[in-house]
Amino acid sequence: MASAAALILTGLFKKVVLADGLAALIDARFSDPSAHGALSLLIGAYAFAIQIYGDFSGYSSIARGVARLFGIELRRNFEQPYLSTNITQFWRTWHMSLSGWLKDYLYIPMGGNRSGRLRTYRNLMITMLLGGLWHGAAWSFVVWGLLHGIFLSAHRLRGAHEATGRPAPPTRADEGRIIATFHLVTLAWVFFRASSLSNAWEYLSGLTRLTDLSSPGDLSLSAALVLTLGFGSIMVVGDLLDRSRGRWAWREKTSPSLLGAAAGMGMVAIAVWSGGTAAPFIYFQF
Repeated sequence: MASAAALILTGLFKKVVLADGLAALIDARFSDPSAHGALSLLIGAYAFAIQIYGDFSGYSSIARGVARLFGIELRRNFEQPYLSTNITQFWRTWHMSLSGWLKDYLYIPMGGNRSGRLRTYRNLMITMLLGGLWHGAAWSFVVWGLLHGIFLSAHRLRGAHEATGRPAPPTRADEGRIIATFHLVTLAWVFFRASSLSNAWEYLSGLTRLTDLSSPGDLSLSAALVLTLGFGSIMVVGDLLDRSRGRWAWREKTSPSLLGAAAGMGMVAIAVWSGGTAAPFIYFQF
């Protein structure tokens, strides 16, 4: 019951605080990209990367925690995907139930990587295109799947092989690859979040508009920046601790009082941030 409660609490924190706390500034930017400058739109893109991760991984943690209360152990659906050093590792750690299904029931039956390079790239492209269409019959989802198919093919073209086993804690040598992978994923997220293909192009073209750095809407530009950086830092620290669980001795040295204080602060944050308009789970529409 204690571990189940911890899962539910962390899931609620990710959803209510990290995801819903950024919803308003993201909606304002994607609904009218022409009203925002490059910096404001860049903040919106990073904020959505945080929102969709907090929303979906939070939902998965709540589901796992509730199931555990009934003695049912569900598999992990996320393994700190934004710490991935390449796009292949990202898809082995993001939405693992869907990515595993796509691999087992689409990629491998089409031949996987057993029929030469060209067919391997074809199989990757078809799998990711169908993965995009699974989210909805819209060109923006098609382009999102196409981009990931290109990224995966390019990674395999470099002679890279799929990582196996649990990802190791990142090292200093991994930092550049982690940052590059995160930005490729964030670029593709623009198409995923946009209401249409034209909306996505308008958003991306706005990233080159340096003349207007104002941020109309609920938050000023500085407030949006502080909020995104703050929530992003919480996400990164949480993922680093989670990635290193079982490898560091800090857990054994942490007092119950400190852990209780952290849980209490988390519950206070949930209570504070849950006072606004309720935001539905993003993945419920799929």
